[in-house]
Amino acid sequence: MQKKPSKIKKSAEQTHEHIIEGVRRAGSSFYWGMRMLPLERRHAMYALYAFCRDVDDIADSSDTTKAKRLKGLQEWRKRIEDMYRGKSTHPITTMLSKPIRAYGLPKEEFIAIIEGMEMDVSGPLCGPDWKTLHLYCRRVAGAVGLLSTLIFGDSSKQAQNHALALGEAFQLTNILRDLAEDATRGRVYLPKELMMEHGGKMLKPKDVLAGGVRISLICDDVASVALKAFARSDMFYQRCRLRALRPARMMRHVYHDLLIRLVVRGWQDMTPLPKAGTLKLFIFALRSYFLLR
Repeated sequence: MQKKPSKIKKSAEQTHEHIIEGVRRAGSSFYWGMRMLPLERRHAMYALYAFCRDVDDIADSSDTTKAKRLKGLQEWRKRIEDMYRGKSTHPITTMLSKPIRAYGLPKEEFIAIIEGMEMDVSGPLCGPDWKTLHLYCRRVAGAVGLLSTLIFGDSSKQAQNHALALGEAFQLTNILRDLAEDATRGRVYLPKELMMEHGGKMLKPKDVLAGGVRISLICDDVASVALKAFARSDMFYQRCRLRALRPARMMRHVYHDLLIRLVVRGWQDMTPLPKAGTLKLFIFALRSYFLLR
């Protein structure tokens, strides 16, 4: 007699299909980039995406208390610990169990992502110094980049350096893109040192929303740091397994394009920029896949 699939397995399959459909509907650059991967590696990236999406949703939830959000993240810590002990009772950890064995994904990087979310909940971050901001970028973006790079198929030191540089570039770009949205949540990720350099006092969320020359000067400096991080990633990329990192390269083009568009537009207009169009994404994909650039 054939055994019926377990409820956990059914739930994991349903979660997997829901994630894939959600990314596809969004038409995101992530989906285009992951399509370059072989099926097993692609599914591993979808599992990682699901984890990141879930902890990010907990941290950004506006209809729950700080204590409940921290508890939700603590529950994820336990799930990760259990997963590495071979016990997966959640659909997402069930999806992740095979990739962590197949690609040697370190537990510490999953914990680092959670720690980054905890920084948002416990804070919120408002005018962090550069050291704290770099740590935040390392946790919420660098850790994702390191895990992704292992899934892509390059575990070299140069690939790790490439992932960390890209992670910082991506996160700083996100910060500049989401200035107004973050300010409405009481978050100002712009570094304290630049606030003091340009104006001599700390900025509050309402100051960011008001805009002005001071904001523009600070954002230009942050954009300059992000561009240098992109340049570092380009240097490391040349020493990596280029074919393995094609998905990362496409994401690099998407984020670099976004940063340049933000700089060109300036910082007085904080309305969301339109996403890169389908044709542009297609060109980025072709460039990454065939030219390895």
